[in-house]
Amino acid sequence: MRQPSKKLKDKWDKKLKDSGFIDIEKADGSLTVEVHPYTLDNAMRDNRQTYYSTAQDFLNKTKFSTLLDYSVWKSHVDGVSFRDIARELGVTFYKVRNIVVKFQKLSGLKK
Repeated sequence: MRQPSKKLKDKWDKKLKDSGFIDIEKADGSLTVEVHPYTLDNAMRDNRQTYYSTAQDFLNKTKFSTLLDYSVWKSHVDGVSFRDIARELGVTFYKVRNIVVKFQKLSGLKK
């Protein structure tokens, strides 16, 4: 397969960067470790009570636009892993992650 020109690659890399896309694949093909200060893993280690208290308050006060959004956030608040939520609801891991990240931002748990 023919490789794209440098100009075309740079153009699309800029579009992806401007859209907020974060590539988890390094140039050599290996994967980067995704680390955000307010991910569930860090919440489990640091300030677990504050994280879940805020998440629960947001769950109780928010009117969710879809049942899927509500179900994903409720399961997340209950401590269910993304993969288990995805399996239970019949959606992809990435769909679950995107929903959780969206509500983390809306609730102020993530910048």
